[in-house]
Order: sequence, then structure tokens, then C-alpha cells
Amino acid sequence: MGSNETPMMKQYRAIKQEQQDAILFFRLGDFYEMFFDDAVEASGILNLVLTSRNGHPMCGIPYHAAKSYIKRLIDAGKKVAVCEQTELPQKGKGIVRREVARVITPGTRIDEDFLDNDLPNHICAVSISDTDFACAFADVSTGEFSLTSAPRGSGFEALRWMLRKVQPAELLVQESCYFENEEFRAIIDQAGVLVNKYPDWFFSSGDSYEAFLDHFHSVSLKQFGIRKDDPALPAAGVLLGCLKQNAKGSLSQIQQLYRIEEHDYLLLDESAQKNLELLKNLLDGSTQFTLFSVLKHTKTAAGTRRLRDWIVYPLKSLEQIRARQERVHQFYTDQILINDVRTRFSRMLDLRRLTTRILMGRSMPRDLLAIAQTVESLFALFAEHGHLRTTFFSSIPDEEFRRLEEAVEVIVQAIDSSIKGPFEEGCVIRDGYDAELDALRSIKQDSRAVLDEYLASIKRDTGITNIRLKSNKIIGYFLEVSKAQTHLVPETFLRKQTLVQGERYTTDELISLERQIYQAETSSGEVEMRLYGRIIERVTELSVFLAKVAGITAEVDCYQSLAYAAMKHGYSRPDLVYSNVLQIEGGRHPIVESIMERGEFIPNDLSVEQSSRRAALITGPNMSGKSTFLRQNALIVLMAHMGSYVPADQAVIGITDAVFCRVGASDNLARGESTFLVEMNETAFILRQATESSLVIMDEVGRGTSTRDGLSIAYAVLQKLLKLRAKTLFATHYHELNTLNHPMLQKLFLDIIDDRGTIVFLKKVREGVASSSYGIHVAELAGIPADVLKTAKLHQQSREADLIQGDLFAMDPPPLVEEYPDAAKAVVERLRRAALDSMTPRDAIAFLYELKDSIDGIEA
Repeated sequence: MGSNETPMMKQYRAIKQEQQDAILFFRLGDFYEMFFDDAVEASGILNLVLTSRNGHPMCGIPYHAAKSYIKRLIDAGKKVAVCEQTELPQKGKGIVRREVARVITPGTRIDEDFLDNDLPNHICAVSISDTDFACAFADVSTGEFSLTSAPRGSGFEALRWMLRKVQPAELLVQESCYFENEEFRAIIDQAGVLVNKYPDWFFSSGDSYEAFLDHFHSVSLKQFGIRKDDPALPAAGVLLGCLKQNAKGSLSQIQQLYRIEEHDYLLLDESAQKNLELLKNLLDGSTQFTLFSVLKHTKTAAGTRRLRDWIVYPLKSLEQIRARQERVHQFYTDQILINDVRTRFSRMLDLRRLTTRILMGRSMPRDLLAIAQTVESLFALFAEHGHLRTTFFSSIPDEEFRRLEEAVEVIVQAIDSSIKGPFEEGCVIRDGYDAELDALRSIKQDSRAVLDEYLASIKRDTGITNIRLKSNKIIGYFLEVSKAQTHLVPETFLRKQTLVQGERYTTDELISLERQIYQAETSSGEVEMRLYGRIIERVTELSVFLAKVAGITAEVDCYQSLAYAAMKHGYSRPDLVYSNVLQIEGGRHPIVESIMERGEFIPNDLSVEQSSRRAALITGPNMSGKSTFLRQNALIVLMAHMGSYVPADQAVIGITDAVFCRVGASDNLARGESTFLVEMNETAFILRQATESSLVIMDEVGRGTSTRDGLSIAYAVLQKLLKLRAKTLFATHYHELNTLNHPMLQKLFLDIIDDRGTIVFLKKVREGVASSSYGIHVAELAGIPADVLKTAKLHQQSREADLIQGDLFAMDPPPLVEEYPDAAKAVVERLRRAALDSMTPRDAIAFLYELKDSIDGIEA
């Protein structure tokens, strides 16, 4: 730093020192300037010309165009600190005061121009303890703040599926965990978002609890179901602190904490979320050709975001599912209702995000008009369908609705609907709304006419013909008379200034007029701002109520969306039951069906019984539809647990605790994992986590290694799933597995017609086994050269005699578990009787050590 550095650059360096991880937008007059490394980095991202100031890199943008540039930086994963001038420049005073007004990061943006209306914008904090890992995530633009945790025993797979559900735009993590745990770091880096690393001492449960008590002005967090020792509190506290620091103001839009208990929802592992293409497709990562795109017939942005939540958090409570089904049914059976709701909701804007901008002082007058428009549409719907109010909004008192109705009336009467941009004096409050403001505006607007009339009366009363009325910044308004006519000036004139060619005067009347004009010019803006502020305050007082209205409206939008999808695609209402069955008649794949002509998709049945036929071994040629059949049944189960109708003629579905998915073949080079290792990781997770109430779909297990190894693994995996009694759909090309007979196993195949070598795929599931995989035929369809196909057929014929079918499983398999020694039996008995759910983490660790001590004497 040179000794000749200007005061302005010293000020810049001091502010930049506090924002080292952000690109600093430094306000200089009508521009935001960037210097040094910030300038180099920003110029590359924004395609700006890089200049210099005193030999240092520099670039800038006009302040009025800042939003578009900030969005591009945020979309690139950067953090932006906006430094504003907090006072007007004054001659001789020196450098103006500046300070950072706000810090914008990918996870903390709230401006409409920076957000995707249909997507949540989550910032997520992750913490790890000896016994748990925890996630806290928030959408600052709506004020939603959630936290959850999972035992470390489930491994990092739970963290993977949580991050896939949340899809954060920004992450906050423990510094030590990130740098010392390679698996954790790999998961965080694969998210591909801005990562902020905080020291471990930031993650304090006690400090976090106190921070939330202070935020909610409460003595406890019991109302949110949060205990002092909640394992998710450390992450939640760091997240709250980060949001407060970046917001530079109130976070009053955060009015509640949501504790997500994973056992309340159907578990979807990472592979299921990805391969079932719930929110993103496997082709290009977009929402096209996904379950979300099929069910998305919402009319509001909040409803669209809520629908995403319903898809990744399917319900597990039969009562809650049936209640949601009943709501969907109301719209499904009432064509007039659903049409009117869709029409009115299409005029509604994002009430939650609008309210947040008002609470954070970032709103514009048009946001008030948007709130009024949204509420008016809702009230119009109530007028048309009164039962909607009593059915869906009964938790909101009539008094609150009256207050909102009054506030909307004030907004409509007061705010000029032509206003587009920020507050501008004279353009916000309508004429006729306030008498005082109207009077001031009248004086201000009519001042020239009033002065001209006064001057005419002076000329008439005095006979002075060349008198003029002028003003300047030094002496204000004055009457100027030439030397030749000064003798006509009456005694009531007061001399103000003597000139060579004449005299300048004022009068008591002119002084009074001047005072009124100046007062009107200064006061009209103040009165207008005060009136606007009162309306803002009125809406702020209703913020809690507006959040409730927004939440219920989003749910209603989801109900009608699911009903509309059911009507459009011909879905039926499934019967959810406690018994552990899965009976589907005429089931279809909702995504595949949606891109085909109506009636083209071939439906299929599936029957998984309570005490038999728990698993289905599915064979058939390539391209016959095995993967589609697997996925469609998983999607039908998931949709049913959402409370949605399903693509089937009829369905009876037992409450399911999890959907596990092992399909497809892909490697993960970022994790350093081969295709087969990914397959085995996913398979191992399923075998550890699946229960009798789970649905497991597995496609081509063991295909990533040698035939004999893969066949053995597939056999063992299928045996394990049969032992678990999980509802299993197991598709394979290992036809040797068809020799396996088991009371829990049914055998299905995808039928074809083979007419003298011409293959027709019927896409129909039948009882039995497939005779061949017809791989060479599929190769021919793919365009493999004829000479290669001929060689393959000759090789196939020559080898058929050598192929050993079924010898691997000719004998009964050995018992999976040796008879326990007496000491081991005691350990097993203790485990069987242990009340694991009621143990604290400390009790669980102590119990584990006791078990270890008790088996030390057992010989391997």
C-alpha cells in the first residue's frame, strides 16, 4: 500500500477487509466500481472492460443496471457485497461516508429479479457430531426454516438423499469436517454450489438455542418441537447467524421452525430420487419428462414449490394420506370448482415472497398492489364458493380476514396503479386519497399561476408597468423595478437589494406566498412518504396472517393440481391400507404415458401378497419394458403416499416405509467409484435398510462384473431380500435365477412374439420365464454391422452346448448363519430385547461397549 494512496482508496480497503470472500460493489456517484482481484474476477464473468486506476485493476457498472450484473455473479456462485454512500457529498467536507448495505449470496437472495418463482432458494447448514449429522435449511425469500437430523449409523447415504431433496443453492459446513473427512468433503463438493466453511466453535448447541429464543422473543422452543439438546440446533444456529449477518436487518419473516422427522415420511434413497426422475430427468437435468412435470398443473408459484415438497416428502401416516386424498377428491368431482379455482389462482402472485420483501425493507410500491390483487382474487373465490373458506381456511379467524380486507381497500385507494419502479415523489399516492397531500400538491403545482396572478394585481394597483417577479437561491422570490419607475413603489414594498439598473423588493404577501410554496415543495414528499410508510406498517402487522394465507393457498393449489392431473391422464383413487400388500391392476408409467398418444401405453398388473409372492423375479428381452415396469410401480406407490390419484385402473397399496431403487448403470468419477462399485454401494445400503414394509426395485444386479461373480451376487442378494420379506421387483438377464424356487417368489416375464426371427415387443407382463434375452436382435435394431451380427450368431450357436444352465443352484444353498455358540446366543438375545428407540446416544454407546466386552471371549 503506497503512502500516496487517496482517502477514498483507504476507505475502500477498510471496507473490503470486512468482506474478503465477496465481490465488493463500491458506490462512486452513479457507478458501482470494483478494484484489484474483484475487478479481474468480475470482468471475466460479466464480460466488462478491465481498466486501471493509479495502476490498479478496475471495472464498473451503472448503479441503475446493477441487478442484472449481480444476478449473473450470483448464478456463477459468487457472493456480492453492495457498499452504498450513506450521505450526500458536501463541498469541503471531504470523503462521504460509505457502508455495506447488504450482502447477497446464492442462498440469501430475495429480489424478484434474482429468483426463479417455481423453485425454492435454500441455503443449508450441515453439522456432524459423534452420534448424528444434522441439516438446517432455509428459504430467506419465504421465511421457511427447517431442521432435521439422522444417526451417524446410517452413514453418509442419508446426507446424500437429504441434499438431493433440499437442492441447496449454498452450503455452510464445519471447517474441520470438510478438511478432515474425505467422504464428507466429496459429498459437499459434488453439490456444485458455494460452500462457506465455519470454525467448529460456531456450531454450539447452547448458543444456537439462545439465538433462537432471542429471535422469537420466547422463553422456550417447545412450540416448535425443539429441545435444548436437539442435534440439529448447532447447524440451525450457524444458519441463523449467517442470515442475520447478510441481511443487515430484520429477519422477521422467519416466524416458525419446522422439525422434519424422517420417520414421518416415506424414505426415498438418493438412487430412487434420481432414477425415478422425480424432479430432474436423467437426460439433461431439466424438469421436463419428470413426475414433477406430469403433476404440475399449479397456478401459483408457492403452489409449485409446495408440490415439489410433496413429491420428495411422501406421507407415511394413513390418516394424513386419506385426508389429502379427500381434498383432491373434492376438486376431482367438481368441475366448476376446479375451473374457478384455476382461473382465480392464475391472477395470484407470490404472497409469501412479497411479504418478505416488505418485512426486509426491500419492497416497491407495486409489491403492495400485487398483495392487494392476490387477496382480491382469493376473496372473489370465496364469494363464488363459500365452502372453500370454511373447508380450507377455517383456522384463520374472521377478524383477521376483516383486517386484511380493510388493508387491501386502503392499498387500492391509496397506491397509484401506474407506478412501476421504486418510490418516487409525486408518483405513489393517488390524488384524492389524502386532503393534506392534495392541498400541498395543489400549491406546488399551481404556484406559477398564483405568482402570475399576484404580479398582475401589483401592476394594476401601483401602475408600475415594467415590474417583474423573479427568484434565486440566495434571496428567494423578489419584485424587480427599474430605476425609472422606483418613484411609483408604494411604502408597503420592502427593499431587498439595490442594483445599478433598479431595485429589488418584497412584500408581506409575497413572503407568505413564498413560505407556502417552499413548504409545499418540501412537505408534499414528506407527507407522501409518511402515508406510504403507514400502509407498509399496516401490511407488516398482518405478516403472520399473510404467511398463513399463503401457506393454505399453496396447499389448495396442490390439491387442484393433483385433481387436474388425475382428470387429464385418467388416474384412479388408490386404496391405502395397513396390510402389507401391493395390488395394482392396469398400472401405467406416468411419465412415459404422458409423452405417448392416449391409449398407446400398455398397462400391466402386479400382485404382492401379505404372506406370499412377496418378490417378483422379472425376465425378458432388452427393450421389452422391464425397467419401465419396475419404475412405474415405484412411482405409483410414491404417488399414492403423496395423496395423489395414480395411473392405474385400481390399486390397493399397503403403507410403505421406504422405496429403494437400484437401476441403471453409471459410474461416479467424482467420487472415484466405478460403475460396479456404485452398484454395490447402492445394493449394500438397500440390504442394510430395507424392511418388510419397504418396496425394493432392482434391475440387473451384478452385471458390472464377470458373469459368474455377478450371477452369484444376484442370487445372494435375491435370497437376502426374500429373507427380509421386502416387496421386491427383481429384473435380471441371468436366466439361471429362474431355477430358484421359493414360496415368497413369483416369476414374471415381458412377453414377445418371435415370428421367424422378427421380434415384436408386446410390453405385456405374464406369469412365467423368458426363453431368451434376444440381445443379438436388439443389436441388429441398433445398427450393428451385418458381418458382426453373423459372427455373433455363429459364436452363440457353437457355445450353446457348453453353457451350463442351473448348475450353480442345483443344490440347496448352505445355511446363511452358523448355529450360535451359547455366549453368542446371549448377545443376540440382549440385542433382541434392547429398547433401542428409547435409548439416548450416551446409553446406546454404553450398550455397544457392553456387547463388545461380552463377545471378547467368543472364538471366531
